[in-house]
Amino acid sequence: MSQPESDVEMIGRIYREEMAATKQFDRAYHACLTAWRGRYPNVREPAAKQMVASLISAAIEAGFVWPNTQWWKK
Repeated sequence: MSQPESDVEMIGRIYREEMAATKQFDRAYHACLTAWRGRYPNVREPAAKQMVASLISAAIEAGFVWPNTQWWKK
């Protein structure tokens, strides 16, 4: 039995997939925000936006996002 994805892993996967598909930072961010809000629907919007931005940064730092989406180098 596998463990569920952590928030950082989920955000990293979604951000990576959206960036690879659309190459649009804004769409990737909003896809992450939507997914995170699905897990935490009771968190107010400003706090949710701040948390998702932090999780995207953490996912990038942890290597969940780059180099898989370095589309500008292709």
